[in-house]
Amino acid sequence: MMFGTFALRPVWIVSAFAASPLFADCNDLESRMKAMAERGDADGSIRLFSQGETDPGCSSGSLASLGRWTAYAHLSAARSPRVDTETAEQLLDQALQYGRPWQVTASLAEIKLAKKDYSSAVHLFQEAIDDIEVASVAEAPSIEVIRKIFADATIARSLAPDYIVATRARGEVGGLGRLSIRGHGVRRRAIPVRFTYNSAELEDFGIEAAEDMLTTLERQGSPNITLIGHTDPQGPDAYNLSLSLKRAEAVRDFLIKRGYLGDVQTDGRGEQVTVALDDPDLYSIDEIHQLRRRVELVIDN
Repeated sequence: MMFGTFALRPVWIVSAFAASPLFADCNDLESRMKAMAERGDADGSIRLFSQGETDPGCSSGSLASLGRWTAYAHLSAARSPRVDTETAEQLLDQALQYGRPWQVTASLAEIKLAKKDYSSAVHLFQEAIDDIEVASVAEAPSIEVIRKIFADATIARSLAPDYIVATRARGEVGGLGRLSIRGHGVRRRAIPVRFTYNSAELEDFGIEAAEDMLTTLERQGSPNITLIGHTDPQGPDAYNLSLSLKRAEAVRDFLIKRGYLGDVQTDGRGEQVTVALDDPDLYSIDEIHQLRRRVELVIDN
């Protein structure tokens, strides 16, 4: 996504038009709505949705499908090269009033991420992840898109002012707590455990992150894991290497004291492993350092 002109990755939207939902008594509305969605006629889609609302022949399920198509029309309008970021954000916000497909929530989350509204970005990314999990085969994104959404969601959560827990979808762990998405395992993820400066003592934010990790792992079978500590580049290499291991061990001790049943191994990499960012210029030096100060969770089985 390029901000300013807002060019949405085509792969994120192409699947939106692959499936044609069935309408119990709204067959004509379906074809007309699809045409509006493909050409990005947001206003026209709203008028058509209003017609469906007043049509006694349209069931609640049909209206839900019409709402999703209305959201797609707003998404198409938002990705026009003539639309600036501010207008795109307004269109996507409006889209959520009618439907919340992952293509819309993920696109809006990208804008929030670029604007440093990290908390909103996390919530939207997690909603997108949960929608992807239940999406039809035709609407499901590629594994590359799934990984991108998960990575950006992780960055947003690491930079949010308050810790945001993984979602709970239908009683199960969702969002960033998922160990797999549509059968694709997510073996590695950064956990934004924060520590008191220059120590291995967990801050309140870090305790929340560790507790959330414990809950999500226990609800998914308590797998064997490895915790890898990382630091920013400030300070001597040898000191950072030692500190990173102590921090990983602190999280391990937290899990064990809370009764975690899986095996927990630890490692420390100091400042050796940086964070992959699509556009580092979007982040301040302090933010990049914060992203590098992390404990990485690796699922061993």
